[in-house]
Amino acid sequence: MTSYDLDTDNGGLSVISGSVPVNQAAACWVTETPNGRFAFTGNAGSGSVSAFSIDHAGRLAELGSTQISAAAHTTDLATSSNGKFLFALDGGIGTINGFRVGADGHLEALPAMAPSTLVTPAVTGLVVH
Repeated sequence: MTSYDLDTDNGGLSVISGSVPVNQAAACWVTETPNGRFAFTGNAGSGSVSAFSIDHAGRLAELGSTQISAAAHTTDLATSSNGKFLFALDGGIGTINGFRVGADGHLEALPAMAPSTLVTPAVTGLVVH
C-alpha cells in the first residue's frame, strides 16, 4: 500500500508513504473512509482485509488484517457513506461480508450474510449506497 500527495494544479504525484506491507497475498482492492482517516485493502490471495490509519500528512500505518476465509477471494471493497461500515465482496464463498469500522480503524465482523447465488466468482464489483 502506498500514499501520494496530489498537486491539484498540474496533476503531479509525490510519494508520502512508499511501500507499506500488508503481509497478505494479492492485496489489490483499496477503499478509504469518507473522512480520510482509514484505508483498507482486499487481499484476494489470503481471503482477508487489511486496515491502515492515515495521519494528517497522508502517512499510512498498518493496523493489521482480518481473516474472512482462505477461500473468500476478496475482489472488491466498499465503505458506507458515513464510514462506519466496510463491506467485502467474497465471490469465492458466495457472500458479501460486513464489518463495523472502529474508532481506531480496527474491524469487527457483522453477522455473516447467507451465501447467495447472486454472488459468484465472476462478480467483481461492489457498490454500497
